[in-house]
Amino acid sequence: MENFNKEKNRKITFVTAFMNVYENKPEIDDRCIEWRLNHFKRLVATNIPLVIYCSPDYLKYISEIVLFKDNIRIELLDLKETRTWQYIQKFELKLPSVRNELKDTIEYIALMHTKPELIQKTIELNPWNSEHYAWIDFNIYHIFKEVPEYADAILQTMVERDFQQESFVAIPGCWEFKFDHLDTLINNICWRFCGGFFIGTKDALLEMNELYSREFVSFLAVSGTLTWEVNFWSFLEYEKGWKPVWYAANHDESILNVCPDVSCRTLITDVDSVKYEYPPMEPYVPSSTSYITVWDPIAQKDVHVLNTRFVNYTIYNNGVYNIADPNRHIKTRNLCAVLDTVRQIPRAEDWTEMADLSTDSGLVSYGGSIYGLEDIRLFLPDERDQTQIHFVASNMNYQPNHQIRILEGVYDITQKVCRNVRVLNPPMDTYCEKNWVPIGNEHYIYKWWPFEIGVLDETNKVNLVLSMRHNTPYFQGVRGSSTFVNSQKYGGWLGVVHFSVEKWPRHYYHMMVLLDKTTFLPLKYSNFFCFRNKSIEFCTGFAIDDSAEQYIFWISNFDKDAECIIMNQDRILLHHSFSFFT
Repeated sequence: MENFNKEKNRKITFVTAFMNVYENKPEIDDRCIEWRLNHFKRLVATNIPLVIYCSPDYLKYISEIVLFKDNIRIELLDLKETRTWQYIQKFELKLPSVRNELKDTIEYIALMHTKPELIQKTIELNPWNSEHYAWIDFNIYHIFKEVPEYADAILQTMVERDFQQESFVAIPGCWEFKFDHLDTLINNICWRFCGGFFIGTKDALLEMNELYSREFVSFLAVSGTLTWEVNFWSFLEYEKGWKPVWYAANHDESILNVCPDVSCRTLITDVDSVKYEYPPMEPYVPSSTSYITVWDPIAQKDVHVLNTRFVNYTIYNNGVYNIADPNRHIKTRNLCAVLDTVRQIPRAEDWTEMADLSTDSGLVSYGGSIYGLEDIRLFLPDERDQTQIHFVASNMNYQPNHQIRILEGVYDITQKVCRNVRVLNPPMDTYCEKNWVPIGNEHYIYKWWPFEIGVLDETNKVNLVLSMRHNTPYFQGVRGSSTFVNSQKYGGWLGVVHFSVEKWPRHYYHMMVLLDKTTFLPLKYSNFFCFRNKSIEFCTGFAIDDSAEQYIFWISNFDKDAECIIMNQDRILLHHSFSFFT
């Protein structure tokens, strides 16, 4: 039964249980052994490292399924041999008044309470020298009805993910609010936490088990009821000060989307950081910066162009905007610097303001509450022409209906004006368009989930020419950050994307993505990271210095504090591959 490789280290050990909880009772029709085994087979197929606590009389059902798998270890254990069961036997307990009477038996609910105990046993066994352990229900795949392939992908990448937080237990939940009414916790299911999956560090999980051991018996004595484990977890949270990392999820694939905070790497150590000198622009402050290198035919050399957005607001630490305008109108101004090298540090006098539009654009301002060209991204529309810079930007005030749209035009560094500016219309009518990534001749990455590329037609509308579904973890909310540049190291297009999680203030997370040189299909991506803080942090500028094997990023913190960050390329590795549906 010890069919596992002791020599192989694995970052996470998953723990589950397959026990006879309906002894001498007919199993409920929709939860029969065959039903449980069918879902378990899908879990086994992921090849995650798994310790199974199995009733001796149930071993016959799983032996063949796990035969010769060195990533699975079976531990024989009867429910009645557990410490949890011994605690329960001390009392004559009621069951919750609102429950499924067939499913929610004493044995079944007792098994739910063994989860911390079984993880503690696994930590002591330490079969694969893991630092992180996760509980996962034996038949968890029954809730993955919409996209089980996504569950496959996220479990398979989870075992390769680096968890950065030193001590944590992360648990998904359906309800954000905490419960403080004991009667509710005793008799009604509480979905503050989902019970089917949680993950943590060894020390935090051992602390959870110790807290369980201290408090479970007294809880049973006071309540006189054996309620569900998730209800008891809520009791520990509000009454005993237990502080797991909670993240929002439903009873579906989302419970595996472990809160990014615990695995987000902060990169600011061992990097060069430069904050540029800018001319005084009060009350405007420097925000996001875009970069491009272009051939100057007059000077017969490459020049390096920066565009920095200046905004008339600041953001407080709680996420509230302080807008320096009597009408609370948000306004953007853009400054340009043309440099001799990518590492040259511009002085205040090197910056010149860019005019929003030249007279040839034909666009007029319709007013509104947001003005200017936001988040300019510089790019070359044709690799064969290295002399003419184009840009894309988000804008509202040049739209008659005040919808936010992408503008595109020529970024004229000689006249310091944006010329030939046109509105790019999305494939369908929407209120807000941002973060399109220009890639190739009038092609744009429009979405990342599904992955969609559009091309402009004669009416400046983007028509989708590629739409591919994939199940890449965490990409549901991904948006484009930087333009993509040619990577000699990887032989494709490399750039930065981001996604965010609603907090107060919002947290942003970055990933690097590699695109195929010819097809532009995404190939690989990195673990997610932040540069300075898990907060409002943008990165719209990116360059590669292959000779020094370094990356150069231009970021903003809270839409201000613009800075240039330089780091070695080996700080960010492309760990994971995209998985497209066939």
